[in-house]
Amino acid sequence: FCAVSVGKSERHKTKVVRRSLNPVWHEEFVYNVEEGAREVKLVLYDWSVTKEEDFIGQVIIPITELMQDPFKDEWFKLK
Repeated sequence: FCAVSVGKSERHKTKVVRRSLNPVWHEEFVYNVEEGAREVKLVLYDWSVTKEEDFIGQVIIPITELMQDPFKDEWFKLK
């Protein structure tokens, strides 16, 4: 699943897509973007019934970049 946050606001999580190495979510979240928020953070986890979720990686996108082009259809390298 993917956890999405904007600045220090609330965090939303996608649904878990089981048995997939290439999950697609098609989910939308609405945020009240606070003054001074500078980034959108997407953190990916591998979910498991038997153990804690495993961190896969994360992507941080500057809000200024999204203001110029709010729809991203591209690959991002996880860090």
